[in-house]
Amino acid sequence: RVGEVCGLTRRDHRSAVPDLQVRNIAVEEGGLHLQPVPKGGRSRRVTMAPADEELVRAHLAERSGLGSDAPIVTTDGSLTAPSDVSARVRRIALGAGLPEWFRFHTLRHTHATQLLLAGADMRTVQERLGHADVATTLRLYGHVLPGRDAAAAGAFGELMGRIREERRSD
Repeated sequence: RVGEVCGLTRRDHRSAVPDLQVRNIAVEEGGLHLQPVPKGGRSRRVTMAPADEELVRAHLAERSGLGSDAPIVTTDGSLTAPSDVSARVRRIALGAGLPEWFRFHTLRHTHATQLLLAGADMRTVQERLGHADVATTLRLYGHVLPGRDAAAAGAFGELMGRIREERRSD
């Protein structure tokens, strides 16, 4: 979520792990400010891939004079509006020839879909996305798991074959 990205501060980053703690969201209603509880009602940690960690580390190093409460998505230490980030991503996407319907939130859906297609379990995806319930994740992304029924039938067939073999050898 773009508000969660804009709400990340330098102290939310742990390079040793490496991960980010999603504990705030930037909101624009009533003036730009941080709201301490992200959607879903609780904070969460999201582990980063090594290449992503390197990008975050380099970005933070360029702005080394900023305090630990400074947002990560900043050039001068001030809070960045989620709508500004969304608009910038939209301009970049259109300039790159991506479809008209592409939005910042599309990155979230792409992330979840690719994780599931790569074999990540539904619970892990739920935790990364911050869904309060795995049923939400399953409802939104269950369709990207083609062949689940065939895989279950194959696994059951293998199990029954091993049981038959064991009985024959007894």
